[in-house]
Amino acid sequence: MSTKPGETHSLPAAEKQTRLFLLVLVLVSVLQYSHSFGNGFVWDAKGVFVDDPTIRELKYLPRYFTEVSALGDPSRRTAPAGVSVTSIPYYRPLMKVVHLAEHAVFGTNPIPYNAVDILLNALVVALCFSVVRSVTGNPKVAFLSSLLYAVNPARAEVVSWSYSDPYIVGAIFSLSAFLLYDRRRYLLSLLSFGLALLSHETAVLVPFILLSYELLIRRDRTFAPVGRLSGFFLLAGIFLLLRRSVAGPMPVTDLGPFTLANAAVVLVNRYVKIFFLPDAPVTIYQYRPGMFASLNGEVMLSYAAAALLSGFGLFLWLKKRPLFFWYLWFFVFISASFNVGRFGDYLMAEKMLYVASIGLCVVIAGLLESIGGKRLGAGLVALFAVLHFGVTFHRTLFWTDTATYLEKALEFAPDFYLGHYALGNEHASQKRYDGAIQEYGKTLALKPDLSFAGGYISDLYNEKGYEYASAGRYEEAMKEYEKSLSVRPEQSAVYNNIGNIYALGGHYGDALKAWQKAAGLDPSNYEASFNLALAYEKKGDLNSALRYYRACLGLATQLTPSLQEKVRELEQRKSGLRGR
Repeated sequence: MSTKPGETHSLPAAEKQTRLFLLVLVLVSVLQYSHSFGNGFVWDAKGVFVDDPTIRELKYLPRYFTEVSALGDPSRRTAPAGVSVTSIPYYRPLMKVVHLAEHAVFGTNPIPYNAVDILLNALVVALCFSVVRSVTGNPKVAFLSSLLYAVNPARAEVVSWSYSDPYIVGAIFSLSAFLLYDRRRYLLSLLSFGLALLSHETAVLVPFILLSYELLIRRDRTFAPVGRLSGFFLLAGIFLLLRRSVAGPMPVTDLGPFTLANAAVVLVNRYVKIFFLPDAPVTIYQYRPGMFASLNGEVMLSYAAAALLSGFGLFLWLKKRPLFFWYLWFFVFISASFNVGRFGDYLMAEKMLYVASIGLCVVIAGLLESIGGKRLGAGLVALFAVLHFGVTFHRTLFWTDTATYLEKALEFAPDFYLGHYALGNEHASQKRYDGAIQEYGKTLALKPDLSFAGGYISDLYNEKGYEYASAGRYEEAMKEYEKSLSVRPEQSAVYNNIGNIYALGGHYGDALKAWQKAAGLDPSNYEASFNLALAYEKKGDLNSALRYYRACLGLATQLTPSLQEKVRELEQRKSGLRGR
């Protein structure tokens, strides 16, 4: 291509700038999550990637589209009625396909799963840059806002926890759908939107974002947007009907208008707050019935904050209408959390900010670039980005394993009984008996009606006692058995074990009493009956010995010749004594 005198090629320079921006964004995105490469499968992730048999074979693939995936903590023991453990029926068939492919390549090694999530998150940040640049036409605003977005700490849970990968994949297809729509590739946009719906349910909000874009950015006053958007709303409706047929109706909050309004302003206030100033590295926000029924302190403060947010929104509407679109973006995507009270003990999650935070990032970058001057605005963004980069990196340190995650979460929510229960399960699975006993005890203290947790405590004392006894540490074993009986007194197996320890120490009288207690509590306890038979035979009490040997014959799953021979031998000895 020829160049006239004085004319420069601005396109190559713009391309170089774009490539540089993207390179920086990708490097930042990968570096700040570098510690997450070594994370294990934390809590629910084990159920998704290790314990799910349907991702191990291709034959299950058709079922992904006709069945739900009930994802939950695989470490939970089978609990009696009374424990409020919510298992949410997800309909995310595309994610099952992704997991099928990952399992075929990676098996159950968590490291490559984490690597994929980190790289896909970098792609989300790159797509954020492309979307903002395409809408605003300003590469610098796109870079600054994407930089803020990349380092936002509220996104750390999604990237650090492999269980949350539907948010990443859903974001990729949702942002791609928006970008393709902006570039007037409507059919491809619709296809990408369909894939987003099959990845994560919150994609149903994308058509509302597109509608806002038509009204606030394009401002097309013809009927053309109606035709363009109708396909997206229709596809969203079809998806909801399909999901309903497979997973049942979507749970909808049953809060009244007043209570729901209170809940909404509290959630908005919390999300805005943690966008700028995050809470603890790992957070669990609990829902308690009735928490929004009155104008308590947090609700009233949230209404005041909502008034300020509304005022700021009015300012953007009047003075910076293109930025008002991005402001609206934030609120549209967090609105999925307003379905309060339908997901058990959970109120909200920072994960909802994974896509929503793009909106506030663009608003901040756009205002700083236009009001504070380009250099000052870029400097403030850089300072904010550095601070958030450090916070985000620090957060990644607590997703290494389930115990670390739960311990950190319980620092933020010490009264979360399900967290203590899950941590107890994790300690128990790793044979960390004291830690498990402590956490089950806290569970009972917070929710006394969960009596089965006391049974778990008793079982753990028994396991400790058995290990001590096997190692010849009989005195310590006895203490653990006594602790077990103090929690659950009527345990035949424990009394039998105590009798064994007495016998090993030469205290046969005490051993006999313990075995009698064991057999009395559970006549089907074969070992206790056999021990009593041996003890009575040694004492010369043939009648009692025969009684317990015969009991063993009735309890044995498979009759052994030696046991039958022992009964005949004692019967002959008893007859011989009578004949004298």
